[in-house]
Amino acid sequence: MEEIKVSVIVPIYGVERYIERCLRSLFGQTMRIGIEFIFVDDCTPDRSMEILRNTLKEYPERYSQVTILSHYVNKGLAATRKTGVRAARGEYIIHCDSDDWVEPDMYRLMYERAKSSDADMVVCNYINEYENSSETVIQDFNRAKRNQLIDLLEWRLHCMVWIRMFRRSFYETFGMETPNINRGEDYPVSLLAHALSSSVSYVRLPLYHYNRTNQESMTMRPARKDYDDAVESWSYIRNFVYSLPEDKEMRSALNRQLSRVRNKMLRHKMIYDMKRWRNLWPELKLKDCRNFRSKVLVTIARLRLDFILRIFLKETISNR
Repeated sequence: MEEIKVSVIVPIYGVERYIERCLRSLFGQTMRIGIEFIFVDDCTPDRSMEILRNTLKEYPERYSQVTILSHYVNKGLAATRKTGVRAARGEYIIHCDSDDWVEPDMYRLMYERAKSSDADMVVCNYINEYENSSETVIQDFNRAKRNQLIDLLEWRLHCMVWIRMFRRSFYETFGMETPNINRGEDYPVSLLAHALSSSVSYVRLPLYHYNRTNQESMTMRPARKDYDDAVESWSYIRNFVYSLPEDKEMRSALNRQLSRVRNKMLRHKMIYDMKRWRNLWPELKLKDCRNFRSKVLVTIARLRLDFILRIFLKETISNR
C-alpha cells in the first residue's frame, strides 16, 4: 500500500460554480505519489458532487488517491473538516476550501519544507482573488512564538487553516476539540497550533488562491448565527489565552479583539442584546475599545441609555 505523506481535506457545500477549478488545481498537483484527497459532501444541494465525479474521470491516475465521504445531515464547515481529518492517513494534513484553488506545486513544496525542518506546521502565503484583480498577501512568520501569537490576535498574521500544513499526529492533539462552528472556525485552530507547536516552518511563496467573489460563502453571508459562532470562537480563544502564563501584551491584544466582537451588539439591530452585552466578557475595559466611536457607544451602554444606542443601530452586521 502506498505510503500517504499528505492528506488534502476538502469540504463540499454549494460550490457548483467553482469546484471544477478547485479540482483541476488539486488533481494537477506536481506531487504525484504519496498524496490523498478527501472530499466530504456536507449535504450539498447542488451539482457539486456530480461535477467532482465527472472531473475525476479525466484524471484516472488519481482514482486510488480519492476518498469521497458524505454526511446524512448538514453539519457545517468545522465539523465537515473534522470528518475529513478522521479519515486521513497522511503524515501531514491540509485543508482546502472547494471554491478556492491552489498552485500546482503547493503541496509538494510545503511537504518538502515540513520534512527538511521536521516541523509540526508549515505556513505559506496566499493571493486574494477578486472579480477583476488579484492581491498577493505576504506575511512574516519568522518571528518568535510569542510574537506570532500576538500578531495572530492583532490580525497581522492571518488565521486561515488552508495556508497551514499540519503534522497529523500534532493536529489531533488539539484540532478535534475546537468549536464546531461556521464562522471564526479557523482562529482557534491556528492560534492553538502556533502556541502548541514545537516548530513552525515557512514557505514564503503565495501558493493558495482565496476566492473573494463567492457571494454564497460563509464570510459573505453575515447573520445572527454567524455572530453567535464568532462569540463562541473568541470565548474558546479567551479561555485558552487565559490558561497560559500571564503576558500583558498578549492579553491586551486579546481584549481588543474581544471588545471588537462584543461591541457589534451596540451597532447592529440583528444582534442588539444589552443583557448579553453586559454579561459577555465582563473583564473588558473602556481602554480595550479600538476607536473613539466604540468608546462613546460603550460609555452610553454603561450609563444604560439604551434609547440613545438604538438611534445608532444598523440593519446588518459587517463582515469583519
